[in-house]
Amino acid sequence: MSADMVPPCSLLADVGTDHGSLPVYLALKGIIKKAAASDLSPVSCEKAYKNVCENGVENIVDVRCGSGLSVIKEDENPDVIVITGMGGILITQILENAPPNAKNARYLILQPQHNIDSVRAYVLKNGYEIIAEDAAEEHNKFYFTLKCKKGVSEPYSEKDLILGKFLPGSDNPAFKAYLEVKIKKYEESIKSAYEKNPNADIKKLENFLKLLKEAQAQCQK
Repeated sequence: MSADMVPPCSLLADVGTDHGSLPVYLALKGIIKKAAASDLSPVSCEKAYKNVCENGVENIVDVRCGSGLSVIKEDENPDVIVITGMGGILITQILENAPPNAKNARYLILQPQHNIDSVRAYVLKNGYEIIAEDAAEEHNKFYFTLKCKKGVSEPYSEKDLILGKFLPGSDNPAFKAYLEVKIKKYEESIKSAYEKNPNADIKKLENFLKLLKEAQAQCQK
């Protein structure tokens, strides 16, 4: 995830911090004043704490082992929440189950590994607008990051929920590569369905393929 998406803040909540690389980097750059870096894995928390200590930011980054945003204390009000390294449905559950003081964050930086349409739908329904998106490719895997801000959003179509409003038509090389991979995959799935399972819901596959090709055409303009 690009650290450039994180705005200056008083308290960052980094859920799924793993090695704590993001809050440590932001602390060293002076972008954040405080951070609650949490992970469900004790092993990850140990690695994150070691990283924090080695970089001398113990007074800024507090590593907490726990589930989601449950680690946020009652007197804390995170203004930026980052959630990465997990599926989209789990991300929406973490946000839904957040304590009241964590529901008013000014910004959400989210990187769902799948079900990104569910994440877009959730944040739009719960008082956020998506103000930026980014795509990256690493070891043949694609990563999408959403930057959301408190506010009222314009309506999203089905296509917008699936592919977003920012990347279609952009010059992002990872998004272009993602479209190529997905188009090939869906063309093969449709061909296989016609040959082996003509009773399958082929129309749904064809509609999704159409959306992908429309986005690809936008990127080629």
